[in-house]
Amino acid sequence: MMLFVVVALMATKKTKFGQMTLRATKALEYLKTIPEPIRKTVTGIHWLHKLVAEAEDWEMPDWVMKNENYDWVAILFVSDGLPLLVYQKSALRAFEAHLMKLESEGATVKSANKASPAPCRN
Repeated sequence: MMLFVVVALMATKKTKFGQMTLRATKALEYLKTIPEPIRKTVTGIHWLHKLVAEAEDWEMPDWVMKNENYDWVAILFVSDGLPLLVYQKSALRAFEAHLMKLESEGATVKSANKASPAPCRN
């Protein structure tokens, strides 16, 4: 079952996607600002702690890694393009509510617990 997700983050500028990585890490797109909803066909959501994402070689932006307000992130695998990084708490809450609704309607929502690695402080 494919999950159709509407990502709506209000802003006044045009929609822009950023692509992070010129290194040997897994590239992610992220929303910079958007004035209206974006529609993507999401085939899977990988929900994990930002330290686990970094340990799994996802290219995590500095502003997420250095900001203590961001702990959990979601990587949305889409049918067209690079996976999309979601780190905003309001968007994560909306995804969680939608997944709970789908699960209550009979969808299978799988989870795998992965311990967060100890933070590296340099």
